[in-house]
Parts: sequence; structure tokens; C-alpha cells
Amino acid sequence: MIADLSSIGLPIMYAISYFLLFNGIYLLFVRLENQNNMESPKPDKKYSITVIVPMYNGAKHIKECVDSLLNMDYPKEKVEILVIDDGSTDNSYEIAKKIKGIKAYRKNHAGKSAAVNYGIKKAKGELIGILDVDSSVSQNALIKMVGFFKDKKVAAVHSGLRAKNNDRFIEKFQELEYMFSLFFKKMFSMIDGLYVTPGVFSVFRASVFREIGVFDTSEMSEDLEIAFRIISKKYVIKCAIDAKTYTVVPDKFKDLTRQRVRWNCGLARNLSRYRHLLSTNYGELGYFVLPFTIIGHLTIMVFFSYVLANFTITLINNLILMSIIGVETYLRGMLTFNMAWGFLQSKIFFYTLLTTALGIIFLYYSKKYTGSKKKWGILAIHYTLYIMVAGFVYFYFWIATFYRIFRKDVRW
Repeated sequence: MIADLSSIGLPIMYAISYFLLFNGIYLLFVRLENQNNMESPKPDKKYSITVIVPMYNGAKHIKECVDSLLNMDYPKEKVEILVIDDGSTDNSYEIAKKIKGIKAYRKNHAGKSAAVNYGIKKAKGELIGILDVDSSVSQNALIKMVGFFKDKKVAAVHSGLRAKNNDRFIEKFQELEYMFSLFFKKMFSMIDGLYVTPGVFSVFRASVFREIGVFDTSEMSEDLEIAFRIISKKYVIKCAIDAKTYTVVPDKFKDLTRQRVRWNCGLARNLSRYRHLLSTNYGELGYFVLPFTIIGHLTIMVFFSYVLANFTITLINNLILMSIIGVETYLRGMLTFNMAWGFLQSKIFFYTLLTTALGIIFLYYSKKYTGSKKKWGILAIHYTLYIMVAGFVYFYFWIATFYRIFRKDVRW
């Protein structure tokens, strides 16, 4: 028989429980402290804005994307829309040229960052928005975002991102994930700890690009890198949770894996590159949000490595036991197995209940503040399935990430 891993399993479970409870309660207090500040502030002025839509083979999406921008509830004379075609091989550019009210440009293919930088050079607005071509904005999205710029420390605002497609299980998984993520980003925003500016409609001060430079074309996660660079200059990023925007999420696991491997590689690279942010000099971002992020990912790796190792050892030991006592005797023992009720009286079960309760509270808040229309019964089923599979899925994404890094195959 192979020695089992029970001696390290319990300490791991306690460590994870304490970590989840501490961080969950911390965020719960952040929510309670800011319960009257969840809505976006009203703008003191209508800034001029240039919205850049970088596009590569976006023929399926460009019309819907641009129409959503043209229909925004914002003074038309203050909105400039630039579509930058990054050398598409389909008829994206031809479609864009025919849309009235925008300017379309074409350049040689060099990647999204290069296309955005091309647009920044041509932008005339006081603010610069960036919207992925497969995404769209709600009518009042921009008006919900610009009020944050009353605060001179605010360099960027990111919108309340939702999943546009939610028919398949993999899409429903991401829909729930985005709902939770958006609520947590709002909490991080409350403590000046937000560190990402997604391509699904983030809005920047134009002056910030003149001060810190444009997007790094060598980065695979340019939206993360520019956010870290902004924070390094002691600016802050805010989340307009009620500025609804929508994006097409991957509908195949292969595409989702590719996306998440890119995100993981970008996160690892930029945490290393901007490790000086892990400091009390950067407030709660430095001593809470970034450590929370790093430890959270490490927790997934450690816990599910233990789960898989323990499962493998248990399986081997059971096969050995079957070979010794016989299949019939083994199965008879399984059928007469009595549950060890001691677990229900243990401290770890108590911590599990507390963690579950916190999860339900955050589910309630996520649904409330993201405006999800899903019925509670359906949402409860989706949430149960999510917590059953999410850890294993994220663990797989990190394994795939390490594999790509090991092979030095991190080009995109």
C-alpha cells in the first residue's frame, strides 16, 4: 500500500478556509462601508471622447458594435468613433467604410495594441475609449462612466462587462463567472485596488497616454500592463458596474483555454514586471488586492494538486486491496460502508458552512448589482454546478499555462 496524504490534507483545508473567510469578510465589510456608493457618480461635464475600435476580421460584429456606439445617450458632437482595421483578410474594412458617422482607417497587420496606438495618435477627444469589435455598449454606458473623471486621480474607468452569449454550458459558466468578477472588481474599485482595464469599453484620460506612453505592443495582455503602469504613477482605476457592456465569450473549451492561458501568462509576467506594487506604498492594492490575487491562484494549484494526488493514491490502494481480498468481498464492504459522521462535528465542517454562506451572500450581491434577470432557482443550479467544476477548470488552465511557458510558446 502507498501511504495516503491525510496528514497534509487537513492543514491544507484549514489554510484555505482561513484564507477564504478572511478575504470574504474583508470584502463584505468593504461592501457594507460603501453601500451608498454603488451607483456611478453623475458627470459634472460632458467630455469630448474618441472611441477606438481595433478590428481584425470583424465582419460579423462591426455593424452591431458601431451601431451601439452611435446610439449612445451622449451628445453626438462630442463623440468621435475611429475604426482601425488591422489588415483584415475579410471585408471588415469595406463594411466599416460604409457606416455613416465614423472614420475608418486601414493599416498593416501588427496586432491589437498597434491598432489602438494608431487610433490614439489620431484621437481628438479629452477621453479615449477602447471597445473590442465583438462587443457592444448599452445606451447609457458612457454617461455612467464619465462622472468618475471629476476626480483628478482617476486615469481610467472600466465598464460593467457582461457575457453576450449564454446558450451553452460553457457560456453559462462564463456568464456566472463574469457576474461574480464584476462585483469583486467593484469592491476593489472602492478601495482603489482595481488593476485591469479590459478591452470591452475602458475609458482613459487622453492626457494619461501623453504622460505614461501608449500600449506596449510586446505585451500579450496589454490591458493589464497599461493598468499596472497607470497605478505605478499613483493614478487609480474605477469600475462603473452599472455601465452595461456585452462581449462574445468563447463557446468552445479550446478557445476558452487559449484565452485563459493568455490571461494567466500576462498576469504572471506583469506581476513580475511590476512587483514593486506589492507594497504598502500603494495602499490596499499592495497589501490586500494583489496578495489576494496571487495567493488565490496558488491556492488553486496547491489544493487541486493535492486532490488529484490523493485520488490517484486512493485508487491505487483500492486496486491493490481488491487484488488481495477479491472483488466480491471489496464490493460487499463498499455496500455496507457507514458514513463517518465525525466530519459533521468537526471545525472544518463549520468553516465550510461559513464559506458557503459567504458565497451565497456574494451571489446575492452579484445578482443585485449586475442586474441579472435570471430566476433564483436557475441561478442556484448554475451556481452549484459552477462551484463543483470551477476549481478543476482553473487548475487545468494553469497547467496549460505552465506547459506553454515551459515550451516557451507564449506568442499570440
